[in-house]
Parts: sequence; structure tokens; C-alpha cells
Amino acid sequence: MVLCLTPALRGTAKTQTLKEASFCTVVIPQGYRSGSEPGIFISEHNPLDASNITYTVTEVQDETQEMTNAEKVAGQSEIKADTQSSQILTKDTFQRQMKESSKNAYGEDAAYKVTAFTDITVDFYPGYRIEGVCQIGSQQIQQTVYLIMASNKTFTITYSQAPDDGHEEDFAQSQASIAVHS
Repeated sequence: MVLCLTPALRGTAKTQTLKEASFCTVVIPQGYRSGSEPGIFISEHNPLDASNITYTVTEVQDETQEMTNAEKVAGQSEIKADTQSSQILTKDTFQRQMKESSKNAYGEDAAYKVTAFTDITVDFYPGYRIEGVCQIGSQQIQQTVYLIMASNKTFTITYSQAPDDGHEEDFAQSQASIAVHS
């Protein structure tokens, strides 16, 4: 199974004006089971069907906090808030981070191309819906990432599949179920 990894993204200075969130929910489609790691759901037909869904919650740290050793060991990216320029995530920044994350995970310069980058709002929380294609060796992975920001957490839900897996309808229904709770 190939996972095109989404780096753990930290909130930006813009998140300081948001309200806190308790948790985020998403309905996982039938035919998926928990993987070997928390937050990873794989097709019951794996390895013939390499599609998967990942769900992560990243605690937002202010720019004065350092990452814990556990976060560093887990491979989380150290992306700090820049309160001077109030940067927000852009298509180019995300594409660069995905390429770097894939290179670190697979030891090769994986190609990653963002094909759509849209600002979204989920239950009054801002975020992004990002579609992309990841090429690792001869394998191509289509990916849709939902990144939803609260003042205290960033929720990331990633849907990945090979071009011939055919889970667009299941993924669309799951995506429509995403909810953030305060």
C-alpha cells in the first residue's frame, strides 16, 4: 500500500481569531477497515485496491512552543505560525510541502501536482479542499485533502486512490459528512 503523506500542518496567525473546536467527525464508507495505525482506513480489498482514508488532528502551537520529541519522532513537520506576515496556506506552499513529505517518506523525489485548491468553510470553520496527483515511481495516487482549522486544532482528512479504484461516489458521500463540533 502506498500512502501519499500529508504533512502535519500547523495553524497560522489567522487561526488566533477562530473559536476552539472539540472534535471533527467523518463517516467512513462501507468497505473500509482500520489500518495498522490510528486514523488510517484501508479498503477491505487491499492490496488489490490501494485506496485509503486518513484522519489526523494536529494541536495548534503558538510560535513560541517547540515540538515535543514524540512529535519529531512521529515525523510531524515543524511548520510555525508567522505572526509578522500572517501567511496562510497557498497552492504552491502545499505542493512544496507534499513533495518534501513524499521525498522524506519514500527516499525519492516524488512528483506531486495540485490540480485544485479551494477555500472552504465547514460548520463556520475555515479550511481548504485540495485535489492533487502524487506520482511515486510507476504508481499514481489521486488525492483529495480537507484541511479544517480551529484556534486550537487543525483537522486533516485525506482521501487517496489509484485512478482505476473507482471510489469517487463513496468518497463524495464521506466528504459531505465532515462536521466540526465546538
